[in-house]
Amino acid sequence: MLPNTFTRSLPVKDLRKGAPALFVTHSPQESEYVSQFLGKISNQSGSITIQPTVDDAPFSKPWMLRTEDRIRRSDLVLCFFGEDTWLRNTTTWELTLAIKLKKKVIAVRAHHHMLHIPPFVVLDYSIPVIDADVELVGSLLKRKEEVLVEH
Repeated sequence: MLPNTFTRSLPVKDLRKGAPALFVTHSPQESEYVSQFLGKISNQSGSITIQPTVDDAPFSKPWMLRTEDRIRRSDLVLCFFGEDTWLRNTTTWELTLAIKLKKKVIAVRAHHHMLHIPPFVVLDYSIPVIDADVELVGSLLKRKEEVLVEH
């Protein structure tokens, strides 16, 4: 079993066919905040699927395969960033893969009142950065067209 600092499990929510699918990447420090935010999105947006994160050892073959599969099945990839997210190699890998797969990717400031640095891949690919806004994220999930900025 891995220490909690390496696991970021979120439950699969509402696995109905046709429901928009969401993949979320974040630092373990943001886990509680992200869980609360996703609960609000589920309540506001209705039927969505939240892809579970993978609890295998980071960068092991099973982790990479399962993470890639979950990102492929997602309509939108959200990166909640806080104090140390920019240091996390797993987040960088997940975002880079999402861009490669031409997924909608949005970076979300977990704490809008603080000036945390987003992962560098967010800056390198001009990924849109927004404050944590349930209505905005819900509307992005409902739309299946391309992301606001081309990668």
